[in-house]
Parts: sequence; C-alpha cells; structure tokens
Amino acid sequence: MDPLFAMTVAVFLGALTGGAGVHKLAAPDQFRQVLSAYGLLPPSLTPIAAWIIPFVDLTVALMLFMMLLVPSVGGAGAVLAAALFAFYGLAIAINLLRGRRDFDCGCSWGGAGNAGQGQIHWGLVIRNAVLVALALALVFGEASRLATWLDRVNAVAAGLAFGVIWIAFDILLANHRSIRLGRAS
Repeated sequence: MDPLFAMTVAVFLGALTGGAGVHKLAAPDQFRQVLSAYGLLPPSLTPIAAWIIPFVDLTVALMLFMMLLVPSVGGAGAVLAAALFAFYGLAIAINLLRGRRDFDCGCSWGGAGNAGQGQIHWGLVIRNAVLVALALALVFGEASRLATWLDRVNAVAAGLAFGVIWIAFDILLANHRSIRLGRAS
C-alpha cells in the first residue's frame, strides 16, 4: 500500500474520531441522552460511558495522527478505530433488529441533538462497516515505499479535505428528511 494513501486514510479517520470526541464533549447532556436512547447500557452506567467515550474517540484520533510520525502507533490506533466503528455499527444494528429506529444515532454532525432530524437505518451500519474496512486496511496494508515529508503534507491536506467532504455529506443526509418535509408543505 502506498504510504500516501495509508497516511491520508489515517488523517481522515483521525479527523472523524477526533471531531466526534470534540462534538460529544461540547454537548455532554445531548450525548448522554443519545447514549441512553440506544438502551444498551444500564441507566447507572450511561453517565460514566458518556464521560469515557469522547476521550476514547480523542485517544484514537491522536494515535491515528501519530501514524504520520510513528507508523507503529498509527497501526494500534487503526485497530482501535476499527473496534470503535464496529462497536457503533453494532449498537445501531442491535436497535434495528429490535425494531427501534425512531431516535437520532448521534453520529451525524447535522443531526446530533436535533430531535426528529433523523432515524437510525441500515445505511449507518454499512457506513460503519466501510470505516472498519478502511481502518483495517491500515493494519494489514504493507508500505510499498518509504514516506517522504511531501507525502505527509499531502496526506494531511487530503485527509482533512476528505473529512470536510464527509461532514458536508453527513449534514446533507441528516437534514434530508427535514428538507424533504419542507418541500412537501
């Protein structure tokens, strides 16, 4: 695997997990409500998990960003990122299998905290599976050459650009329902 591709993916996934951690820390009450809506934790553990999860997101992001300097740390970050995305996808899938879909997943930039903006759906499970695959590609892909300083600069620029595109697409998807409803009325 070309190191430019690997570092770009690492920066992209790091931006996603880091942004998610900051997003959760910025609105802790909303995140606790979202976490509670999943119904997977006992109510007594929800506040603790709501406090820990954002820091897990931020730690994973830092480890992924470290791939630019210390590839072995990035590999560990990629394993943790894959586990994190798989965990999030599994939480969504469990609720869908239970027939529960009428709550915000808390995973979209445009929908988190906006009650009624979105529902969980199988597309979110697929999205997380794609993120797991990208993270695992970092673990199992062997570098085809040594990375240069220019690779690192380009990876940061490309990874952040993909992150911005992802967020913009995420906001559009999260607001699709309200936009569609607005046109209908």
